Formats: sequence, structure tokens, C-alpha cells
Amino acid sequence: MNVILVGFMGTGKTSVARALHELTGWPWLDLDDEITRRAGKTIPAIFEDEGESGFRDRETQVLKSLLAEDDRIISGGGGIVLRAENITAMK
Repeated sequence: MNVILVGFMGTGKTSVARALHELTGWPWLDLDDEITRRAGKTIPAIFEDEGESGFRDRETQVLKSLLAEDDRIISGGGGIVLRAENITAMK
């Protein structure tokens, strides 16, 4: 089981994730940070090079890999719910 926080920038995901991390000791992973780390480039660069579809493909791939392990706190942006397969994976 994981805790997944979804929302737009500035809605408090980071604050809630930090508090949950402190309470549970579970690792806290930010989906956008993990995407940029794996891609070796910023999100704006991904959008420029691959378009939104390319970014969403990366987002889905990284989400699924993070969900392969339990006891994690995962922060995702509001766009993560744009694909039904992401919603299914998060459930």
C-alpha cells in the first residue's frame, strides 16, 4: 500500500508529504523530480522535445515503477489523472 498525493502546484502536496514521511518513516518521492532525474532533463525540456504526450508517457512509466514497491509516499501533479491507466494503477 502507498499514499499518493495528487494536485496542482501550490496545493500543499509537499507539506502533507513531508508530514506523512515524518509520521510513517516511509520514503517520500516526488513524481516530477523522479521523471527529470531519469530523463536527465527538465520538464520544460521534455515538453519541448517530446510534447505533452511524451511527458505523459514518461509520467505513466515512472508512476508504475514507483508503485512496484509498497510503503511509499508519492507526490504527483494534477495531470497524473488524465490517463485512465494511471488512475487504475493508483487504486
